[in-house]
Amino acid sequence: EACTAAWLKVAENPDIDIIGHSGIPEYTYDFETVIPAFGRGGKAVEINETTFRARSSSIPNCRRIAETCKKYGVRVAVDTDAHYGTQAGRAPQSLAMLREIDFPPELIVNSSVERLSAFLSERGVAL
Repeated sequence: EACTAAWLKVAENPDIDIIGHSGIPEYTYDFETVIPAFGRGGKAVEINETTFRARSSSIPNCRRIAETCKKYGVRVAVDTDAHYGTQAGRAPQSLAMLREIDFPPELIVNSSVERLSAFLSERGVAL
């Protein structure tokens, strides 16, 4: 309940554009309540490639988060969270998981330069 309440406060914060690392099991929240609130707030939810390599305990939550985002039409941002230059731009497991659940590409804010530009513009972020 405390985690759900905390994430709902994050959902209300206009200065937050992308929700990161929300799949950590120790901080699990009510996805059915919070993810639609993220969507209403115009936020994107991170799908983090490093989860699949370094935080396997988070994978079930990350999949449920992605499925819930799909269900409610909430956008996601796929990132590598690269800790080494050779990992930058590579998210094969994240993208495979999104394909497995038939996640709509139009809900991935960084699936193209145009989508990312539109998302940033919508959020008032100037490049």
